Amino acid sequence: ETDNTMATFSSKGPTADGRMKPEIVAPGSMIISSVNSCDRNHGRYGADYDFVVAKEPQSNHYYAVMQGTSMAAPVVTGAVALLLQECPTLTPDSVRSILQRTANLDNTLAAYAPKVRGAGMLNALKAAQAVQGRACQAVVEVPFACKPTSAPKNSFWQNADELSFSIVPNPNSGAFTVQTEEQSELTLSVYNLWGVLVHRQTLPAGGEAQLQHLPQGVYVVQLSSSSMQGAQKMLIYR
Repeated sequence: ETDNTMATFSSKGPTADGRMKPEIVAPGSMIISSVNSCDRNHGRYGADYDFVVAKEPQSNHYYAVMQGTSMAAPVVTGAVALLLQECPTLTPDSVRSILQRTANLDNTLAAYAPKVRGAGMLNALKAAQAVQGRACQAVVEVPFACKPTSAPKNSFWQNADELSFSIVPNPNSGAFTVQTEEQSELTLSVYNLWGVLVHRQTLPAGGEAQLQHLPQGVYVVQLSSSSMQGAQKMLIYR
């Protein structure tokens, strides 16, 4: 492979359902990184492993060279972590927009079709600088909002405030009952596996939902009250 060119093994878009991919590209060929010590202990990354390039002088920790999404995905994940550290309230769509708008697109990459290189090469520094000091209101030049604060208490990834509920039956044909101890009015939101909201309704505790209009498949059901949220998978099968 040649520096700053697309790797021959890089996946190309669009997806089977017509969505444009990739959003961006990241370093993924001939990348040197630390080796997971558990892998090393199982013998794969011993001193004789072909792709090991270095060893820490005072330990048995190794560094190896690898390629593929095993390398590119962690690079992007680290950039996303930097954005969320600066601005914890960013949504997935906002993060995607920031990474795309701040990506590098030089003449070499621009020669490739968008379905090959997306918006260009990840620029983690420029992305982080784009969110530094931003207030939590939308501004014209930056279509996202943030504030330097901790995540809200009703975020459903925080177990302390998680709303517990059951979907009965699950799997189902599209008709099911939501069982929960929460007595307030609830909001039922259903997302497909691409993260698209496909159904939303207000539901009383113990209420029944009718989703026969949705095709069979796996969905994420989110249930929200005024103070808590919970989510779980559901299978519609006919």
